[in-house]
Amino acid sequence: MNALNKDTGELLWSFNTGNSAYDTPYGTYVLWQFGTQSIADGKIFLSEGSMYNPPLHPAWRLAIDVETGQLVWKLSGWFIGNSLAVADGYLVGYNGYNNRIYCIGKGLTKTTLDVKNDVVPLGSSIL
Repeated sequence: MNALNKDTGELLWSFNTGNSAYDTPYGTYVLWQFGTQSIADGKIFLSEGSMYNPPLHPAWRLAIDVETGQLVWKLSGWFIGNSLAVADGYLVGYNGYNNRIYCIGKGLTKTTLDVKNDVVPLGSSIL
């Protein structure tokens, strides 16, 4: 995948899924092109893989930073193209590997833990 400057045609960045060795008959992990792309929150979301055809190989949902072309995250799954939705900072999609619906996004809370440098005996609680 290449990003070009719309005014000058200058290449801004390139993204490659890498060498697949013998996982695929193509030599690389192909980007699935039929209705699987979404853009939101400064990321382009893509599917890696192809239709079901032997040999069945790993498939991933990818998030690529639109400014740098760097991989932000990748999640294993056969995310069916027309099942994807992006709203309010969340990506929702159906995973054909395990027949589950996933919602991916930043959570509303975070947990922090502060423990004194004291030794805590096994079985004791920490406050």
